Amino acid sequence: EIRQKDNVRVIDDIENFANVFCDMVQQKTLPKCQQLLDIFFHGLTEFTKLTEKMSEGPSTTFSSKKELKDSNELSDEIDGMIYRMIYFVNLFGRLNLSEAEELLVEQMVQKFLRLNPRTSSGMTPFHLAVWYKTPVEGKYVKDVCKFPCFETAALLMGSGANLNAKDNNGNTPLHLLMSWSPSKSKLKDFEHLVGSLIQRGCHEDFRNKEGKIPVDIASSDEIRTILYSKRKLPLLQCLAARVVVQNKIPYKGIVPKFVEDFVSGH
Repeated sequence: EIRQKDNVRVIDDIENFANVFCDMVQQKTLPKCQQLLDIFFHGLTEFTKLTEKMSEGPSTTFSSKKELKDSNELSDEIDGMIYRMIYFVNLFGRLNLSEAEELLVEQMVQKFLRLNPRTSSGMTPFHLAVWYKTPVEGKYVKDVCKFPCFETAALLMGSGANLNAKDNNGNTPLHLLMSWSPSKSKLKDFEHLVGSLIQRGCHEDFRNKEGKIPVDIASSDEIRTILYSKRKLPLLQCLAARVVVQNKIPYKGIVPKFVEDFVSGH
């Protein structure tokens, strides 16, 4: 708290706390909810400061190599901060919370999501929760925070995460999840997570920039079959969007932006 008041970066401090808490988990001594909430709050403060600093800088042109380097370093710091926050969401999912604590955690995670956190590759916290390649840094964090993680995803879903957000490659969280090759022991978790996504309104027909829907990039026939088993009948709005795209009916610049984004996703 003192360091933040003096405008000293605390990214490494937050990683150190994540390591301490993960070590406690390994020692089967769970941290207290309030301890995690306190550090998570400082993480929110740090993330807000970083993003504000980024918005103050030049957006497209750089007057010097140093300016470009500083911008890249700041972008890396924002990415690192998002990763650290997702570690704490993972830790929240391991606690035996009371109803009051569950509400406090949900409210804090909602505050984080309202800041619209995105990595430099366009990934949201929910992308990171379901991606097997999510960077995990820290000696003890690596042993505790494993992704995809159903508990982390469930907490984010319950806090209002956008399940259909797209990264810079046009991939939704479901695209990333389908690229995973879970072990036999993890298949049930995978099936449960896919079912939860579909049940909560995740679109399995959204296309990425390569024109592929999630089932197109399934890691195996078994994974593809699981998605097929969870599919629901397409919504009328999805069918209409496909008709517009397939028949090349003009819509860009004509319909509202959110409708344009929805149609182009199909």
